[in-house]
Amino acid sequence: MGQGKSAMTSEDDVLGELTEIYLEAALNDVASLENNLSRAQSDPELWEDARLELRRTVHNIKGQGTSFGYPLMTRVGESLSHLLKTIDTPSEPQLRLVEAHITA
Repeated sequence: MGQGKSAMTSEDDVLGELTEIYLEAALNDVASLENNLSRAQSDPELWEDARLELRRTVHNIKGQGTSFGYPLMTRVGESLSHLLKTIDTPSEPQLRLVEAHITA
């Protein structure tokens, strides 16, 4: 029985470490989203490049959210991903909607 408990503790430790790594990566992903949105807001000519980076980043967010027990990250990521696919030339309200997703 002693080995089972130490193996479980070790698994819990690994899961805890992975979760910490995920949370740090998620914060970095959110910062990347904010940076790319800011670029697009400051210069509309940068929208296509910024949108590509936004979509790459949100793909990671939505893929990892459920894996680490954050299904809301996945749901917001899916919504943002869909929104980004629909915006060719962004209007101010559309950019505010992208920003609201990032804030969420």
